[in-house]
Amino acid sequence: PYGVMVFEIPKNKHFSLVDSMIENPISVIKNDTNWNKPYKVISEKATLTQKLKLTSKENFEISGSLFFMLEPICSAITLNFTIINDDGTLKVKKSDRNYSFAKN
Repeated sequence: PYGVMVFEIPKNKHFSLVDSMIENPISVIKNDTNWNKPYKVISEKATLTQKLKLTSKENFEISGSLFFMLEPICSAITLNFTIINDDGTLKVKKSDRNYSFAKN
């Protein structure tokens, strides 16, 4: 999926997502003349922020992922992570990264 970014985290009883993810800097929308569809471009280092609302005081570990395409080399990248609540301390643990390169 050209120019697609997907943030996935399962619904759970411990927290909910608040509003949309915030990009800094904000991505630029461009139109692909071959596919005739708009796509997002982040052309420099970016910070993505997603607010959470805690709905439980229990300890938990919830895993999720962020998928995006690295262009122009057409490389699919998935960054996996785990959100952890350990006795009231929230942290995000980075997991593995999965890469998939287009074959020419």
